[in-house]
Amino acid sequence: MKRGRKNGRIKSIDELVDQWTRSAGSDLELRATRDLIRFLGDELYSQYEPFIDKRPFWERLSAWVNNVSRKADQQALFRLVPWLLFVGKSELNTMYESAFRGPITRWLIDSAGLDITDPSLANHLAEEFRHTWFGSLAGMDLGSFMRINGIEEQSLRPDFRVLSKLGAPERISEYVSGGKDNSDTRYRRVVVVEDFVGTGTQMKDAAKSLRHLKDTPVLICPMISADEGCQAGNVLTKNYPNIEFQECYRISSFARLRPSKADGNLHGDLLAVCNVIDSTWERLKRLEPYDKPYGFGDMGILVLTYLNCPNNVPPILHRMTDGAASAGQWIPLFPRAIREV
Repeated sequence: MKRGRKNGRIKSIDELVDQWTRSAGSDLELRATRDLIRFLGDELYSQYEPFIDKRPFWERLSAWVNNVSRKADQQALFRLVPWLLFVGKSELNTMYESAFRGPITRWLIDSAGLDITDPSLANHLAEEFRHTWFGSLAGMDLGSFMRINGIEEQSLRPDFRVLSKLGAPERISEYVSGGKDNSDTRYRRVVVVEDFVGTGTQMKDAAKSLRHLKDTPVLICPMISADEGCQAGNVLTKNYPNIEFQECYRISSFARLRPSKADGNLHGDLLAVCNVIDSTWERLKRLEPYDKPYGFGDMGILVLTYLNCPNNVPPILHRMTDGAASAGQWIPLFPRAIREV
């Protein structure tokens, strides 16, 4: 089956928009959407970097829209793009700084019992930060976070999900406390950060090592979290007195697709995309029981960063399938780098 091809080649977005507007008479909205996507492509989407050798965004967009042949489905994919919440490098760096100056600093002040009216507060904060061990939840670029926020004097930068699987809890506790002959590196608290938390599964895995730090206050602070991740974090806070959870940014309901068509509040653009997701799932699905048409946990998240596309995002956006186009191949808009099977 040919999908949006002209003379054996994929039609460009400009060709498709011209074709759509000719058939509909004058449609300024489609042209305005094209111009907006072109701007966002130049300013944001071009930053997407999981793969060094990748096609330019505008070419990927053309190939992605041409995955389907019906005009209504093509336009549904096309109109979805401006709804994506794409977090670029400068935006993510700003989140790193906001998290450090906001929830992390507030928590440290409370944890250390500091007086915010004390003229020497800045000095006390610097001292407390020197005794705070920073780590990632599941592989975040901790070096960038620490560099942007001026965090120094920390030679070990832990990934607590890895430590939960491979580490010895007693060794972690000994290192944090300073041990018998390592008192200069004693840490009074632990801060765990991460770029994105969806269902909270990885956070629960990381908590297996954090919960053993019974006498050490722990803050888990993701930059971006879905409601499900926040709920999982609150459960950890309830079950383990030494752990607290505070997200920097919670995903809005407007940045999600919901599989239930019964939701009367779903915008027409998003409802149209839900129909495309349902109709193309046979081409995209895999045999894993957790594989869902709206992403891991069927969450329908429309948030991604320049570093990667979360698996909670519908596969229609990030999954590459094998085979020829005539056999149902799918070319993704934001191909996802998969760290594990």
